[in-house]
Amino acid sequence: MSGVKDGVISGLFKYQKPKVTVVDIWHVGFVYRCLQLGVFLFVLISMWFTEAGWAYSERPIGSFNAWGSDNGAATSMMSGKTFEYCNNESYSFVYWEPGWNYGTPPKCRSLTVNEVAVKGLGNVFFTTVYIEKNTWGWTCGDSTDAQSKASCAALRGGVVTEHPNGQCECVEEEAYYATAVEEMAMKMEISYDTSIKMGSLKGSTNVPFGTEDASTGDTDLHVQILDQNDVVLNPTYNSGSAVSLSVAEWLRSAGLTLSDVVTHTDDYRYSADSCEAYNKCGEAMNYPRFRTTGVYVEVYARFHNTEDQVNTIAGRWDAFFNPTNVRVEVKAAANTKIWAGLGAVTHYEQMPSGPNQRTYHKVERYRQGVVFDIRGVGEVIKLDVGTLVTMLVATIALLKFAGVITDWYVSLFVGGAIAQIITNKTKEKVDANGELAEIGMKAAMAALQFGELDPDKGGTIDLIDIAKAFGKIKGVSPRQAYNMAWTVIDYADKDTVKHLTTAQQIQKLFGAKPKVQPADADGMAGLDFAEFITCIEGDAIDFAAYIEKLPGPPTDKVDSAVIDTLKKHWEAKGLSTAEPEPSTTKPSLKSKADATSLSHQAGAVKV
Repeated sequence: MSGVKDGVISGLFKYQKPKVTVVDIWHVGFVYRCLQLGVFLFVLISMWFTEAGWAYSERPIGSFNAWGSDNGAATSMMSGKTFEYCNNESYSFVYWEPGWNYGTPPKCRSLTVNEVAVKGLGNVFFTTVYIEKNTWGWTCGDSTDAQSKASCAALRGGVVTEHPNGQCECVEEEAYYATAVEEMAMKMEISYDTSIKMGSLKGSTNVPFGTEDASTGDTDLHVQILDQNDVVLNPTYNSGSAVSLSVAEWLRSAGLTLSDVVTHTDDYRYSADSCEAYNKCGEAMNYPRFRTTGVYVEVYARFHNTEDQVNTIAGRWDAFFNPTNVRVEVKAAANTKIWAGLGAVTHYEQMPSGPNQRTYHKVERYRQGVVFDIRGVGEVIKLDVGTLVTMLVATIALLKFAGVITDWYVSLFVGGAIAQIITNKTKEKVDANGELAEIGMKAAMAALQFGELDPDKGGTIDLIDIAKAFGKIKGVSPRQAYNMAWTVIDYADKDTVKHLTTAQQIQKLFGAKPKVQPADADGMAGLDFAEFITCIEGDAIDFAAYIEKLPGPPTDKVDSAVIDTLKKHWEAKGLSTAEPEPSTTKPSLKSKADATSLSHQAGAVKV
């Protein structure tokens, strides 16, 4: 059991390294190095332009609270300021008749921010124009019928309709631009949260710069608003206040104004079917303005914790040292190909009353305008050791694959005997019978060498025998010969232990006293045949196990005459011809006289 334990301990403290085959053919080496270079370039470029190979990334959960603010628009309206779009024929537009006439020319109304702005979840809408439809109702033929019809006729575009059920209605439609909308402000508060894996980072623009909210754990959040060319529009902004720009400034950051012409919608009055009725035939097509069609603006809040916007390791260096420094860049992008608005809203100036509820005044406003829809994008990153190790493992695998491709190149383009030699060197075929035969032949050749080194034929090679062998080599001194011979005996002589095994060295390191195998009874130091084979051939198989378990030939193939001849040869040498008993232990060498016969049973011999 102690041997098993020592073997286990020794095995735990050994390092194994595979053998390599070096192919000295320049074009094969060139292909291999090119493939390796390609792998390194791929990995380096991937890590330089993305964080996939070295960092954990996550998109923060952003929350946005946006609203409309007067921003001085009321003062502008009350000052008597004139607006170019009011009563300006160049702003008139008819999408369809009846019902979609946007002023000929358009009129204006001064509305408060509460009438213009509509707050939503992560969005806010500003009305720029609306078609107001007034409907007055009464009972046909009642005491007010004549006066109601006269009043309707006096209205601009008033139309009376008498329904079969006795209900009379007067309908008037008019389009109005809301003045100074562009001067009002769209403000917003921004906050974010991340997962536990990212460190539960959280922040808000409500937290003053350089501080932290102790009740929520939110840190400050710095915001930059960028235009289409990534120019910062609010360089002086600090966390602790709402992010704010006027409607006109937000639109300019998206690359347009409310006065810009929209060319994707034609004016109904200028169409081939209707131009005659409006006396517009032959005239150039009229197009609406964004003030009429409205515009849908996507406001992207890009969260990041990197030094700048460059998507490289250099640009993301800040995330290595300070991943908690999260910032947000806000950028607006306009969708100019669709109309934008919230549709109609209805209220009653006079609730239905009288017989059958036929007396009323209903007001409908169909609204177009600017829709700001705020979305959270971007990501925050931090160095992740697991991801980095995965990339390194993938790199090693790709480098191994470069060797596979090189093997294909050798087989396809080198060919012939050279390719076969390379294949044989890199792929070893194991045949059990062949290996056993090889070990046997090596043992036979080792027996001849053993006899040369054992001149007195005593069955062992001692230190002096080995040292004398170096006397045949020019340039080796007696002292050097002694040193080499002593090293051989110290390592290979298992009967007289001069050094500690790996397991014994580890035991000694922890204060234990290792058990050392005693020397032979006669104190003799030397190598028997089994130890000799171990020294020159290495650790392929236990030599005692090899002799004991080596399968013999079939019975009908055994040549008894040859065995009898061998027995006579053994007897002439004074050796025992008895078959040894199977044993897993190594017998002790009592004398040099029987060392040779026992060498075939010696344990711990490997070739």
